[in-house]
Amino acid sequence: MEGVIPEDLLIITRALAQKGWLSIESYNKTLHRFKWSSYEASDKPQFVPKDGKVKKLKGKAVSMWTHIRNWPLLIEKYVQDRNEPFLLMGLKLHEITERLTAHEYFEYEVSLVEDSIVEYLNLRRSLEKECPNLVSRPKPKHHFIR
Repeated sequence: MEGVIPEDLLIITRALAQKGWLSIESYNKTLHRFKWSSYEASDKPQFVPKDGKVKKLKGKAVSMWTHIRNWPLLIEKYVQDRNEPFLLMGLKLHEITERLTAHEYFEYEVSLVEDSIVEYLNLRRSLEKECPNLVSRPKPKHHFIR
């Protein structure tokens, strides 16, 4: 919540903006207008910074959780290609977060979440090679999710 999500969600948002799907301003308007649940209102995500020098989203762990949990709903209206690798990266990050924050697990789900994490890290690695100007080398926190 404090390492992978703030860094990678910013990378994903910037990549989709660079591809012309959205602008940072339009995404921030979507964040502002989103109907947060009453329990989420005090932990709603902060705006995505326009400054390209900023390397990760600001906010507490709970606001990052709120952001990634609602990310598919936030991004839905901007989707132009369901096979876009950065969209898939965001959805995979959402899936991993949902599984890791579930109230309970079944034994078989442990291997499912491990597979999802490996897929996520592999996708991130391939995007790092394809788009080095967008995707930075992972920080040590990325290894913690595995």
